[in-house]
Amino acid sequence: MSYRLSSYFETLITEVHWCSGSPATGGKHLEVWHTPQQCRSLELKLSQYKPSQGDVAAWFKTLVSLDGTTVTDLKCWREQEGQLLCDGKRRDIQGLVVSLPIMLMLEIGESPKPPVWNFPGTLIPLTKAMAKRDGLIYDLVGFGLHSQKGQHFIARYCTRPHSGIYEYDGMSNGGYAVRVERAKFTTHLVGNAQMFPDGYRIANAIYHLRGGLQAQDAFFVMRAKALAKRFNLNISGQDLSTIPQVFYNGNLLELEPPERFWMLSPLKNKTKEYVTKIVPRKMDARHSPPPLSITVTTKPQASGLQTKLPASPESEEPEDAHTQSGQPPQPVRSPNELPLPDSPFEMNCRCGVKGDGNLLSRGDEGVAIQCDECEGWSHIACQRDGRASLLASKDSFICDFCDASSVLDLKFHQKLRISARK
Repeated sequence: MSYRLSSYFETLITEVHWCSGSPATGGKHLEVWHTPQQCRSLELKLSQYKPSQGDVAAWFKTLVSLDGTTVTDLKCWREQEGQLLCDGKRRDIQGLVVSLPIMLMLEIGESPKPPVWNFPGTLIPLTKAMAKRDGLIYDLVGFGLHSQKGQHFIARYCTRPHSGIYEYDGMSNGGYAVRVERAKFTTHLVGNAQMFPDGYRIANAIYHLRGGLQAQDAFFVMRAKALAKRFNLNISGQDLSTIPQVFYNGNLLELEPPERFWMLSPLKNKTKEYVTKIVPRKMDARHSPPPLSITVTTKPQASGLQTKLPASPESEEPEDAHTQSGQPPQPVRSPNELPLPDSPFEMNCRCGVKGDGNLLSRGDEGVAIQCDECEGWSHIACQRDGRASLLASKDSFICDFCDASSVLDLKFHQKLRISARK
């Protein structure tokens, strides 16, 4: 289904979240709204009145700028069941406009005494040159007026700029709009001293994009280029026939959904996360990854070739020490053959150990095993029912965080206890 119809009324907005990270979380990481927020209307909030001095044109200029709203002193989004998994410093850039609608809907925020905004006859998103060339300019159409005392709405509008002013009041006048006598565009719509019926105030305002689809596409193309240059964000698509997606195109690596274990539904989440640290890949050796100088085999590939890990800088052992003897490298079979590793790996154990395994692991805690789903490492001894201690090197292993059966078992036993009490 084409997104064109929805894009006629929706503003698309994305956000970027940065976090400095910590040694335990692999350093800096960022999060992007992969699916932009779809806004049918934009609110003129009371908090925005003073910064813009009540001028809708100034508010709109801030809205479409690339500065966005910077929010600091936030905690990292990596949180699970109330436990903060990263203590880095977070900074958000909110309100980055990806596209603008053809019908721009503005709402006045609710407050006991709503301020009086100054509504100009036109709004220009980017430059006057683009407004003239592409029709990238909004014309004021009209207002929805609300009477708080009577709990009633009426509409006031013009058919085109500087033409007659009309009002529609439900089934009054036979359900037809009537022209307001001696009303002018400059006195009854534009400005902040509009002449309204007693007790009525502006609830929402409507602007129309003069250039239509051509102007909308022109803004979308220009905005995609600007976001790429300013924030390394790639916007998919050349127009709004489909809803665009947002991707980070910098030097960081995209984190796969299974690795975002702190989320309930990472596959359905509307954000993507990027990290500075390469997550360790899985190996045939099912248990603790060996030191970097040891050669291990990867999962079977079509070519049947074996892969070596690079030699550790601290090791004086040649990289090909195992192959020079003429004997093929042997995969590790038993968890007892290796201590906790010297190579980088992330611990995420049910006992509470999380982060860089090289910094957190102790000899008395025993060896670890890697999960096939999240690729995190857990202590073998910590797995429920001892189910990880007897696995062969090629057996699949799913940790307690990823294994739904552990949750189901817990619920089953809870139900048994409840039944027993009854």
